[in-house]
Amino acid sequence: SMIPRNEGCNMKHYLVRELYTNMPQQDLPEVKVNGWVRTKRESKAFAFVELNDGSYFRNLQIILEESKLSNYAEATHGIGVGAAIEVTGTLVLTPTLWQQIKEQESASHGHGQSRWRRFIPFMANRNANDSKATDATDDDNKTGTDEQFGPDWALKLNRKETLRITDEVLAHCSMADCCHPIPGDDVMGYITPAGELQLHKRSCETALKLKSRYGNNIIATSWSTHRTQLHNVNIAIRGIDAQGVLYSIADLLHKLTHFNLRQINLNTNDGIFDGTLTIAVYDTSDVEALCTRLKEIENITEATRV
Repeated sequence: SMIPRNEGCNMKHYLVRELYTNMPQQDLPEVKVNGWVRTKRESKAFAFVELNDGSYFRNLQIILEESKLSNYAEATHGIGVGAAIEVTGTLVLTPTLWQQIKEQESASHGHGQSRWRRFIPFMANRNANDSKATDATDDDNKTGTDEQFGPDWALKLNRKETLRITDEVLAHCSMADCCHPIPGDDVMGYITPAGELQLHKRSCETALKLKSRYGNNIIATSWSTHRTQLHNVNIAIRGIDAQGVLYSIADLLHKLTHFNLRQINLNTNDGIFDGTLTIAVYDTSDVEALCTRLKEIENITEATRV
C-alpha cells in the first residue's frame, strides 16, 4: 500500500512491477508512481484507490488519508475510475499482512518460508527448494512463479503443448510490433534465439514467414488473462462531416470510463471525415463493443480496428 504525502521532495519513480518483483524488506519513505485508477472506495476520513500502470498484473493500493493531505477533498473528488494520476508518498507493508504472515509461519512448523509466498508474490524465488514444493499446484503449464521466468525461460517451453497465457506469462512476453495483438486475438508464440517469447496474430504476414522458416520455434497459445493490463489499439473511423460529430465521439468516450483515450486524429475532405482513435483496452471484446457504439453515432459509417 502507498500513503500519499504533500511534500515536494525529489522521489524516485517506480513501475508497479518493480515494487512487486523487487520489494524491499522495509517501508520506502520516498516513492513516486503513475498509472490509471482501476477502483476507488471512500469512507469518512479515508479513500482507497487501486492503481495500475500496465507493467504488472497486480494493482497497487493507494490510501488517501484526510488528516495527512491538505487537499484531500479536492483530490478524492477529482479521482474517478479510468483517471490518470501521479502519486508520491510512502510505500508501506501493512500490519495486517505482516500479522497474517506471522500466523502462517508459526503454523508451518519450520516451513514458514513457503507460507510467505502465499501472501507476498515477490518472494516466490527466494528459495528454490521451497519454491518447487509450494508451486506444485501450478505445474500444469510451469508458469506459476517468477522463478520460472529467467532470461531464457521461453527456450525451456514444451513446444508440443499449448501455452496458456496467464497474466504472469503475459508480463514476460512481448507483443509483436508488426501486428500489435491483444488478449482475445488468435495468436501464436514465436521463441526468439535470445529466449524471448513474441506473440503474433496468426494472420500476420511476419508470423506466416516465421512459421514457414522457424517452425520449431513456434508454440500454440491460448488466452487465460483476467483484464488487468491495458493495451493500445487503433480504431479507424469514417463518416459524414456534420456538426456535432466530434462532440458525440468525445461524449461517448467520456461515458465509457473503462476505456482510456490515448490519441485522436481526424481529417475532413469534401464533406467526408476519417481518422484514427488510439484507445487503451483490456481485450478484443472491448474493441468490438466500442466499434459497435461508435457506429451507433449518427453520421459515423465505419469503425474498425486497424
